[in-house]
Amino acid sequence: MKRLALLVFIALFVASCANKVAPTGGEKDIKPPVVKESEPANPAIDFHGREIKLKFDEYVQLTDLNGQLLISPLMPSTPEIKAMKKEILIKLPDSLRENTTYTINFGKSIADIHESNAIENYKFIFSTGTIIDSLFIQGTVRNAKNNESLKSISVMMYRNEGVTNADSLVFTKRPDYFSKTDEKGAFNISNVAAGTYYVFAFEDKNNDYKCGEDELLGFVDRMIQLPGEANVDFKCSMQDLPIVRVAKVSKKDRFYFSVGLNKPDTTVNVEELGLVDKSKIIQEWNVNHDTLMVFTNDTLQESIKLRVFDGKSLSDTIDMKMGSGTSKKKEQEKLNLFVYQTPESSDTTKGLMIKSEHPIKANKGFAYIYRDTLLVDSVTPSMSKGENQRAFYVNYKWKRGEQYRVMIPSGAFTDIYGLTNDTLYKSFAMTTDRLSGVLIVKVRGLFPDKKYLLQLTSEKIEVIRQLEIVADGDYKFEYINPSNYKVRLVDDQDQNKEWTPGNIRKRQQPERIAISDNLQVRANWELETEITIQ
Repeated sequence: MKRLALLVFIALFVASCANKVAPTGGEKDIKPPVVKESEPANPAIDFHGREIKLKFDEYVQLTDLNGQLLISPLMPSTPEIKAMKKEILIKLPDSLRENTTYTINFGKSIADIHESNAIENYKFIFSTGTIIDSLFIQGTVRNAKNNESLKSISVMMYRNEGVTNADSLVFTKRPDYFSKTDEKGAFNISNVAAGTYYVFAFEDKNNDYKCGEDELLGFVDRMIQLPGEANVDFKCSMQDLPIVRVAKVSKKDRFYFSVGLNKPDTTVNVEELGLVDKSKIIQEWNVNHDTLMVFTNDTLQESIKLRVFDGKSLSDTIDMKMGSGTSKKKEQEKLNLFVYQTPESSDTTKGLMIKSEHPIKANKGFAYIYRDTLLVDSVTPSMSKGENQRAFYVNYKWKRGEQYRVMIPSGAFTDIYGLTNDTLYKSFAMTTDRLSGVLIVKVRGLFPDKKYLLQLTSEKIEVIRQLEIVADGDYKFEYINPSNYKVRLVDDQDQNKEWTPGNIRKRQQPERIAISDNLQVRANWELETEITIQ
């Protein structure tokens, strides 16, 4: 019996040894570091030292310091900041402003070593004078085109001291104070001195504290007085560039090239230079007048030299070598055709629009129209006026609910270089009530004697259809393909039949809009929404 008890004890002892469990180590640390003290104290006045030391209750690290750190006002150079065990050392540059309150905002860059728990927006504040400035401005920044909040937008403040051209400040001068918007588009610039300021908001993609040509910009029509007005909201848009210039020259093939401007401008002209035979050069501007296509119908032309000018600041010379630029043998080259517009969701009388890469010299073929698989007609494509014989239409009385296939046979078109097209097919269905949706928009709150645009847009605010309206009412968009859309109402102040962005040089704010949430249009369904412009 004693022997049996001994065996049981040994078995239990061995089992307990085999099932050892590692200690859990307690609960996970989720607390951020705590600042125990600083040298000097935070906030500090009458400070003229060159070092600031922050002491924490645990080991700390700096993460994404360049992306998180905000110092306002700007210093002559960025301070040197290092993490050393339980301390952060800040070495300040020389020549700080007198009687100025500085704010060093670390954002989320200070975190503990082990779990990377970050302190939220820790600020160290000091003054080179005898007081801490306590004034502030706050507000929101939105995209004027779609009314969405904009994050990481720089908001800049400039003192009204010796300013002769306030509109140029944002392009030429670093700000006196600045901050950036958060995830919700909100901003706060604190510890500002009393005075009068100009304020702006822009993207600052390259972090040079100046607005670039390709950056959203918002401004207010007045100076901000502190103490006084503390809330400022911005609507940002792309600005009309002050100077037109040639932005890009691209050779497309051995027959033509394109000249792109940095902005649309109908005052820009082009003239041939040198020994170029003007009668053999074809020029074609696009609809926006920001891209010029230059064709030569002289295949022996080795180069084309042009002058692009506007009679003001623009005068560029372009010398393009012609004759090469394709790896294909000449007998393998073909005229490219592109379907530009189909009538599937439009008026049934609209034609199928096709564009050719080069100007057309001869059209000796037909476009064959099939309904399902049955050939129902053959028509001669009609050329569009003013397109240098590059655009043409296949016109037909389409019927809703039918499936069509248009075929343009090989060799139907010959361009000015003798190239012919390959066979082109395009299939599409004409929308019906059963296959499409209807959107009814109830417009309210319009002012009399004003003109508005009611736009059906994609989710990316690409205008699909547009109505010009002058009064409240219920407006209908029919035969809409099932998808997600938005409705935008534009106060068309300049009556140019499109939304107009802001222009700081003209002191012109973006045109006001109201915009819906995403609207899901379903087949054989009628959807209603209401929109009011404020």
